[in-house]
Amino acid sequence: MSEHDPPDAYRFNKLRDSSGSHRLTLVKAAIEAAETDVEPPRPVFAHLPAGEGVWLGFDLDRYGSQRTRVAVRRAVTAEFDPQARVVGEFPVPMRGKLGSAVVTLPSRLVEEAGLGEADRATAVAAAPGLLLFLTERRAAAGDVGSALERLRGALADRRDR
Repeated sequence: MSEHDPPDAYRFNKLRDSSGSHRLTLVKAAIEAAETDVEPPRPVFAHLPAGEGVWLGFDLDRYGSQRTRVAVRRAVTAEFDPQARVVGEFPVPMRGKLGSAVVTLPSRLVEEAGLGEADRATAVAAAPGLLLFLTERRAAAGDVGSALERLRGALADRRDR
């Protein structure tokens, strides 16, 4: 993976309202670092809320085990929002748009992650096929490097089984 881990400077995109859902254009460097091909057939990503202003996106072809996805989510929640009780998993196909990738965020994900219309968010490559999403205020408030370490530790623990 390239050095997008976390990046020296984040690039944020605004959540855009789209018929009851929200769209988010993803940061190209994160997509490339996560080794995600957005050309057809496009991957389906399972989005799991992990706390206020933070969620994970797993490529379902690479992370077929829901237990693994939940274990990783628990590790991220423990770092960013240990008191949060988060639930839900929302599979969404990635879309392409003029050389970039776009995801639609279902309204339940938006609710569970406490996202607002004015929020700006970024994606950070966490592992091949795995993205950590953060709002601008969450990235400023939390230690992203520690969250990535916990995430990768949980992922390694699950792969060792």
